Amino acid sequence: MKNILVLILVLLVPFSFTMAQDGSLGFTAGVELELPAINNEFTLYATPFIEYDNSLGNLDIWARAGIGLGIIDNNNFPVDLTVEFQPWFNLSLGENSTLSFGIYGGLRFQISPSTDDGFSFGLEPMVKYNQNLTLGDFYGILGLPIDPVIPFKDDASFGLNLTLGWASTFGLGIEFSPHFNILPEGVEFFDSLDFLVSFEINPVYAELVVSISNDIDDGITFSPYFEFGLDKMAFYLGADIAGIGSSADAEINLILGFKYSF
Repeated sequence: MKNILVLILVLLVPFSFTMAQDGSLGFTAGVELELPAINNEFTLYATPFIEYDNSLGNLDIWARAGIGLGIIDNNNFPVDLTVEFQPWFNLSLGENSTLSFGIYGGLRFQISPSTDDGFSFGLEPMVKYNQNLTLGDFYGILGLPIDPVIPFKDDASFGLNLTLGWASTFGLGIEFSPHFNILPEGVEFFDSLDFLVSFEINPVYAELVVSISNDIDDGITFSPYFEFGLDKMAFYLGADIAGIGSSADAEINLILGFKYSF
């Protein structure tokens, strides 16, 4: 665990110094509050986090680290560390076309309470094609998620993610994303379907994600998100409303956050 964190810092520090010489660090720090619905218990999660997001030539880099501090029913206090990263290497295929190769990595370490399976690390190699046209950017992404890679288990999941999207020239964005299961054996091939629509006009960004799982009895999940930016600061509010249309009561998880870029 310690070696992984050291490696992430070693990779990020040279990039941050490079951007500092250009006058922009590319970092964002913030805190996120989450109120998930868990068996009608009082639950609160606070996650201080830091992100790095910048472009260096043909390389786009995004990374995020956060410490989750939880309170469950006033007597359970879980603590976990999450680290995510996603670099993209972009190849120009002409004036308006780009082919990109990337990989997403997600690490989770449960600090408290301590358990034997409190550490996991997943990967998703990806390839993306982007075509710029008069109406905006049209793109497709293919991903092969593997979870977990560490520790690798016989029942580890191996899937296929597809995304077709359009980012317009006037702030509108649309994505259509089906997700499929390949392994382990015995699971449904079709996993879920996400549909995203977003709109951005400074200083406001808003999006809505609609998710449908392979079990229609689970209902539909709506995930609205709203962000308001003010200079280098931004405030955001989101929610996951799960189980709409199912026989069970819908569950609502709220997210409230603040972040500052420097």
